[in-house]
Amino acid sequence: PLEYRDKFLEADAMFRHQPVFDPRQHKLMPLTPLASGAAPFPLLSQEPLDDRQLLQLALGNLDPFTLATVDNWSPDKPLKTEGRSSGWNTKLIAPHKSIWSADYQPQLLVTQQSDPCQVKRSSTS
Repeated sequence: PLEYRDKFLEADAMFRHQPVFDPRQHKLMPLTPLASGAAPFPLLSQEPLDDRQLLQLALGNLDPFTLATVDNWSPDKPLKTEGRSSGWNTKLIAPHKSIWSADYQPQLLVTQQSDPCQVKRSSTS
């Protein structure tokens, strides 16, 4: 039936263009770009969430089923410095901004890695 075909095509489009929350733009975006003229996210609920709700949902502050507030964590609020850590010299707060922070700027991190294709041979003597 045509209805089955239409639902199958919608499901296929949803799989190929999964909606994900972009923490840098604070918006819901397709994981892969949609074709020009394609309707965005056909299988999402009939009542789309606004960007503020989507951010709170992504931060874990809203219950995903009821949208009730369950926490009020904000990446822009200072964190407590006391608490448990994994070692004596371990800091509890990361030295960099969270990707969720409003003023986050990506930093280029260059690390030198060994060639994974290089074979290590032990001596036979």
